[in-house]
Amino acid sequence: LLTGIWLTSAAKEKPWTLLGAAAAFGLSLYAYGAAFFFLPLYLICAVVWLRREVRAVPFCVSLALFLLLALPIAACQAINMLGTDEVRVLGLTLTKLTESRQAATSVFGGASATENFRGFLEILWTQSDGLPWNSMPLLQGGIFYFFGLPTAAIGFLASVFKRKDVSDEAPVRIALVCALVCAFLIRCNINRINMIWLPLIYFSAVGWHLILSKLDSWAALPAAGILACFLLFFSAYCGAFGGRGNINYYPGLGSAIEYAETLRRSDTPVYITGWINQPYVFALFYTQPAPETFAETVEYRNPDGAFRQVERFEGYEFRHPERCGVLILRRGEESGLTVRGAFGDFLVCTW
Repeated sequence: LLTGIWLTSAAKEKPWTLLGAAAAFGLSLYAYGAAFFFLPLYLICAVVWLRREVRAVPFCVSLALFLLLALPIAACQAINMLGTDEVRVLGLTLTKLTESRQAATSVFGGASATENFRGFLEILWTQSDGLPWNSMPLLQGGIFYFFGLPTAAIGFLASVFKRKDVSDEAPVRIALVCALVCAFLIRCNINRINMIWLPLIYFSAVGWHLILSKLDSWAALPAAGILACFLLFFSAYCGAFGGRGNINYYPGLGSAIEYAETLRRSDTPVYITGWINQPYVFALFYTQPAPETFAETVEYRNPDGAFRQVERFEGYEFRHPERCGVLILRRGEESGLTVRGAFGDFLVCTW
């Protein structure tokens, strides 16, 4: 999205940069589903902004590229909206999901627009959505520091008042407004509303530039304060928040799975503790089985659920430890077993 916004801004003087913007926007649809809320509104506004400068040929070629890139994921979305069966085209499967995430996390699934926006404002104010893996406490950096919101407001207002002098900032202003509209549509957490952070960080920088330019020689003091805030954030990010020390990231699990693979026999699977959220994801990541093997051997506890719980697939079991020869357990769960290896918070055990 950031690349697309930047290239849209450049398109007034260099119309063919729209081709790069089209590629970036098309790919963004595959990166996160919230782009489906943001992009249609943004692209309409961007076309209106560019209507006098962009010639027909670069516009049409760019539009064709965007539509070509967007077609597979848009078709997949349409299949799930209409409830039709999955389709296989040119060796690619357009999958029918058990539930569309857009429906589950937006007004299209029954969420209240006013409640959505209220939740978004709370995230802006507290710089947290309550999920410990999404942000740190406000005084350790929050999302974009405690001063991020007021300086972004200053930067945005300065951009609006000086819009004739900084016309190339219009795509960033459009992005901010479109993201605010999306906040009504989406049941917000930090990731689902991630398109808002790009323009807010940009305008925060604009606000700081304006403030520091007015302070002359005194500008060194707030600049030092910004640096101090960054060092505090960096220390916390690499310490308590980092993967090796944060229990939310299951430190040691990957090494435990790799070691368990060396002990596993073909006739008995490996058990991974249910204390881990969706443990099959980690088993797949660290063992890299063929996708066909997983698809042919997987068994689901709730095959029609929005978040399907995997009971087992070839080589791994997630519900019945008594069926397994090797067990990956959290420390404290190893009673009566032989510990074969310790990795961070996890133990590899046998009977």
